[in-house]
Amino acid sequence: MHLAHLRRLAVVGCLGLALTAATLRAQEHNARERSGLAEDQALLLRQLARLKQTMEVLAARYESEGRTHAAQLLRQGLTHLNARGTTPGARTLEELMATARESLESGLSAQSIEAQLEAIRALERLYEILTDQRSLDQLQKSLDDLKAVQKELAQLADEEKQLREETRALRAESATPEQKALQERLRAAAQKQAELRARTEQSARQSGLHELSELERALDELIRREATDRAVLEALRRPELEALRAAQPALDRAQEAAQRADRLARAAEELEHAARTQRSDPAGAQRDLERGQEREERHQRVSKDPTARRTAEALRAAAESLQKAGSEAAEREQAAQQMDAAARELARAAEEERAASAAAAREAQRQLEALKDPESAAGRVAEAAREQLAKAAAPSPGAPPEAGAGSKPPGQEPETPAAEALQRAVEQRQATEAAQEALRRGREELDQLQKALSASQSEAAREARRVAKNLSTLPQGATPPGQQAERALEQAAEQQEAASEAARGEQNEAAASAAAAAQQKLEEARAALQAARAEAAKAQAQQPGQKELEREQQALAKEAREAREAAREAKLDAESAQRAEQALEQAEQAMQQASQSLQQGQNSEASSQQEQARQALEQAAEAAEQASTPQSPEQKARAEELARRQEEIKQRLLALAERNKQRPGARPSPGMEQAAQSARSAQRALESGDLDEAEAQEQEAERQMRQAERELAQEEEQYQKLRAEELLFKIAEEVRALLSEHQKQMAATLEVDQARKGSERPTHTQRLRLRKISQAETALAARAVEIQKAIQAEESLVFAEMLGQIGRDLDQVGRELGEAGEWQSGERVQYLQQDVERSLIWLAEALATEKERRRQQNQSEQQEQDQQGGGENQPEEERLVPDAAELKMLRRLEVENLGALDELRTLHPELEEGGSVDPLVLEDLGRLAHRHQRTASLFQKFRKRLGLPDPETTEQ
Repeated sequence: MHLAHLRRLAVVGCLGLALTAATLRAQEHNARERSGLAEDQALLLRQLARLKQTMEVLAARYESEGRTHAAQLLRQGLTHLNARGTTPGARTLEELMATARESLESGLSAQSIEAQLEAIRALERLYEILTDQRSLDQLQKSLDDLKAVQKELAQLADEEKQLREETRALRAESATPEQKALQERLRAAAQKQAELRARTEQSARQSGLHELSELERALDELIRREATDRAVLEALRRPELEALRAAQPALDRAQEAAQRADRLARAAEELEHAARTQRSDPAGAQRDLERGQEREERHQRVSKDPTARRTAEALRAAAESLQKAGSEAAEREQAAQQMDAAARELARAAEEERAASAAAAREAQRQLEALKDPESAAGRVAEAAREQLAKAAAPSPGAPPEAGAGSKPPGQEPETPAAEALQRAVEQRQATEAAQEALRRGREELDQLQKALSASQSEAAREARRVAKNLSTLPQGATPPGQQAERALEQAAEQQEAASEAARGEQNEAAASAAAAAQQKLEEARAALQAARAEAAKAQAQQPGQKELEREQQALAKEAREAREAAREAKLDAESAQRAEQALEQAEQAMQQASQSLQQGQNSEASSQQEQARQALEQAAEAAEQASTPQSPEQKARAEELARRQEEIKQRLLALAERNKQRPGARPSPGMEQAAQSARSAQRALESGDLDEAEAQEQEAERQMRQAERELAQEEEQYQKLRAEELLFKIAEEVRALLSEHQKQMAATLEVDQARKGSERPTHTQRLRLRKISQAETALAARAVEIQKAIQAEESLVFAEMLGQIGRDLDQVGRELGEAGEWQSGERVQYLQQDVERSLIWLAEALATEKERRRQQNQSEQQEQDQQGGGENQPEEERLVPDAAELKMLRRLEVENLGALDELRTLHPELEEGGSVDPLVLEDLGRLAHRHQRTASLFQKFRKRLGLPDPETTEQ
């Protein structure tokens, strides 16, 4: 059985249900017809059970065979069969069919039709899932269609790239002489600024100022971090944490009592419901009671809860009394009264437990009342728990629920005491569970925070010592301010270690005090480091080369001012002129600041300001470059031609996107539509002469097309994988079938040979049998050649060679068994058959191993995708049979050839002695020589494929 059969079963189910529904409409009032239809419905239900069982078996089989796609379809179908919808009262397909049958038996035709229509829709969805299975021909067609789309998309992306390059060339050509001069001037100024920055930075490194600035930045970050840790430690007060722990026992009692109330009220409601329904459906009422009893007994066995024992006994007693009542109305009425009484008793007990829960919740509330400081971490946790506990502190037993505390609107109140008790018990349980969760989550977060603070302070101590060590390696570390900074850093590290230890022991007050002391020492270190840097900067300002750097920077600032004037005269459009003006103003300001920093010896700050100036100059140059628009009639004509070509690309792209959507099983590819939108924007920009915008949109269109190409390539890889999976399965099946049929012919050959008893000439009957065997082996040879062609097309050289040799050997066997071979059936023919059998077994084993490898690879890839959250993880492209498997088989073949040659030499010593040799032996020897030659040739092909040098060219 296979997926096609499953699809037929699904169709039969749909037709059967549809026929049932149609017949029901016509025979709604005919009881005999309803009975027959109910039997038909039961038959469909049994067929569904067999369908599910068959799908389970097939899924396991396909998984073992490596047909992962087919197995996934079956698993998806099983998931669909067992799934319920998200709407209230949703049912599985099996439940829908059962409901339809029960409704028919009860005469509820309308309800049965409704259930059957839902079942038909579910079966149609199952059919859609299973028909996603694609054959080799379908997969190959899908691949061909996909490759055609890929090819055209790549061509369009290349055309878009060419269009962008031509647009860029037109933009450069359209610039006025003033614009070109401005661009060159700004680029040259930016280059000078970059060179000056490199010299300034080198000077800062030589003087140690750069390192001092880096240390000061690290120290600033350390102070900020210390202030944060200190604030958090001050918010974590030990008495408050202990208060949180103290509230836990009362909250536990509240939750346990609420759970008992819920269990008691639920059992009461079940008893009350059974008392009502036993009049119309005694069997259903008894089933409900027995199910409830089983549930309570299971809970009691696991939890040893006496409340569960009590509810189980009450439900058991009710079920037994209902069973004893039988069909007598008076006895059933008496049983109903007993159930009502038991329900009232359980409801009262539930109210008592609910009241106990509320009292415990109020106690927990009181214990948390002391934690009201919003600045306290524990206070925020307590507030979250108090909000839930307020809902759990319900009114006294018997009172109606308060508005806003889970009460129902008018007209929706429960109609029975047990239902009312259950409603209040459920609300109580939910409120206590929510309070418990809020307190648990808050305490866990506080515990994690304690650990994080301890680790943070420990890491901060290491960082403080690192800064101190780096300072000691600089010349400024030997100065009095530098030594003072080192001492302060060491003292800060000691305080941070103390804070880490205190936080680990939850001594948060001590930890906060140590953190405050560490922060003070760090600030002292920063002040000392700033003093050391000021002295170093003062000394740097007196260096001979410093004045030269300052003069060059001032000259560049003057050049930036002149460039601003040139920009005004360059006839830029309004937007580009404004951007260039702003960028040059920023460059000039940054240059002036850099000049002042150089004058003060602050080379590290000057280097940063110089980089800002360089970036501003680059921005101004880009603004000048983007201002180009076509000027001459020739340039405008070229822009119009580019716009026409862009329109053509856009139209072809839209058509291709639509064609891609029509492919069966195509994945969504929004990149094509987005690329078409960018192409449309580029076309409009070209038509308006905005070459800069046109180039930007063309670049975006090309980027989106390349992205769509990558998405299609990923889809192609998946198709290739599915195709290889199906092809491997098909070839493995063919090889197994070939082996099985060949073994039958081997047995037949042996049987005929034994019947001949060494006779030279077979009988007429034996010749007929040999002719039949010969024809069968010749047909198998043709099948082997067909398989060889299929596997050779996948570049599996060794496996294809083996199948070719099998085909040649089977041809020879067929000739020798027939009239042309004089009806041979002896040892020689049987040896050839055994040789073929051995090769087929090797092939079948290798293919089975490869299928198992692929199955495990698919599982590991799926697990990796799940761990990465569904990220992209496309499999690497590989051949149907990988090189490693083929090389192993090649080695096996050569070892077999050498073994057969040794055996032939042992059996026929005349081969080496030079005596007369049987022509048949020489034929066998030639056959082995041919195999060895083919093996050597295959090995040479593998060497070339893998890029390995020939043995004679390998360097020694």
